[in-house]
Amino acid sequence: MSLVDDIRRNLFERLSAISETYSEIALNTLDNDEYKLLGDSIDTHSKRELFKSFQLEIIDETIYRIMELIDGYDDGFKYELDLIDKESKESIKDGIQFHDKFMDYTYERNKDDRSLR
Repeated sequence: MSLVDDIRRNLFERLSAISETYSEIALNTLDNDEYKLLGDSIDTHSKRELFKSFQLEIIDETIYRIMELIDGYDDGFKYELDLIDKESKESIKDGIQFHDKFMDYTYERNKDDRSLR
């Protein structure tokens, strides 16, 4: 695996960790007083896991849309952006579409979860 591949993998791991963290935060808010009504309706472990899964999907989709923006697929943003490794000065975006690679990564990450449904 090349340095650029390692950097891409690390980026996707970090983005995935952000998704996991904030879906867990969303799940934990169900125990707060201000979300009591919602929390009371999501009252079993399976419902809570389903809620977390929905949150994760929303966050992943948001990251996907940001990746599309970086790749130049947003009509309202006429630029294509690049991501450059500070040390090697290499583009980590060269030859790939970030939005596609991120979805490939999340598909692999979630493969085991989908088999349980």
